[in-house]
Amino acid sequence: MWLEKKHIYTDFWGWQTPSQSRVPIEVTAYECEKEEVTLETECANCTINSPISDIPGGINGSVSHNLVTIVWKESLREIQQCKLRLVETGIAQRYLTNNSEIERIRDIEQQLDFVYNTTNQKYCNSSEHSYKQVIGMEKVILLLNKPLKEDLEKIADIIRAEISGAAHSQYARDRTTDGINGVAREIRALQCGNRLLAHKTAIATAQHSGWLAASYLNLPICSKLIATGESISVYQCSPTNSTITTEITSCGPQPKLGDYTLDTEGWELTPYNPCYWHKNYVNINGRAYFYKNSSWHPIVPGVIIQGHSLINTLPYEIDKLLALSLHPALTPHPMSTSAAIAEIIAAAKEEHSIDLGNPFHLSAVSRKLTSSCRADKPQVNDEVVSVIG
Repeated sequence: MWLEKKHIYTDFWGWQTPSQSRVPIEVTAYECEKEEVTLETECANCTINSPISDIPGGINGSVSHNLVTIVWKESLREIQQCKLRLVETGIAQRYLTNNSEIERIRDIEQQLDFVYNTTNQKYCNSSEHSYKQVIGMEKVILLLNKPLKEDLEKIADIIRAEISGAAHSQYARDRTTDGINGVAREIRALQCGNRLLAHKTAIATAQHSGWLAASYLNLPICSKLIATGESISVYQCSPTNSTITTEITSCGPQPKLGDYTLDTEGWELTPYNPCYWHKNYVNINGRAYFYKNSSWHPIVPGVIIQGHSLINTLPYEIDKLLALSLHPALTPHPMSTSAAIAEIIAAAKEEHSIDLGNPFHLSAVSRKLTSSCRADKPQVNDEVVSVIG
């Protein structure tokens, strides 16, 4: 309701100048009941579509907006029969999942994703039996690869925005999941490759030294691999501690235990031979030793195998949006992202654009969004999709 006032000004010469002014008057609930409007909603807690604006769901009784008040009564609610209304149409890529009863479509252009049940069903009074239920959206269904035979009424913009918002959130969530799954597949491929390589290495090494092959596989001590074709068997013995003496011969120092010496593999005994070992080196339990000052000393490797540098982990970064970090002494680099966000917050609090010397005054902010996510190729061709609510 408006209070309208009319003024007429008469000057010295008798000329009259009319002017009008309108002042809004707050309306009571009783006065509002004199005029009727239609309100529409999809469910008890869904957004209400009204002539003045979209009313948040869950509000009962009345709502005021720009000095206009709408009042309604739950007893006057009319429940209409189920009917299909068109939300969106487009071309999307269809993806299979590990579950044969669940599939996914992606509209890259509109950045929408829908996860649906593959079972065909019939909804409302439609004659079509090929609708598929969208998982997570109770009142949203899909029609794939078929043109709409019925002239469906389009859904309200606010409901369409809510469905598109949910589908866009699903799109972002699925893109992240695709990236993680891609890394998981690569890790699994590396794991399988490592297992295959370990099997082949064990067989090849066992042809030369069964003791060495067993140590590569981290088998218990005193385990020995015996290779037969592409198969290997494990030979387990019991360890025994022995004191080995040293005999100096024309071929150099020789480890000796009674009538035996250490085998070249370093884990078992073999008949003694004065020239069994050469060049002052022996193998004791799989490790090289050299003789010096009347005793055997382990050899420390001094040559490192060259190769590519290992991938380093990403460093952790401190969140600089805390109030404490806004102190001038802790101000980060002016070109950093956190500094730009801090300027935006400061400018919003100032509520003006005059630079009064505040170090956090907003001068100019630019934003650039980039994406490095890579989606896997679809397993099936593109689909013509209709989203129906």
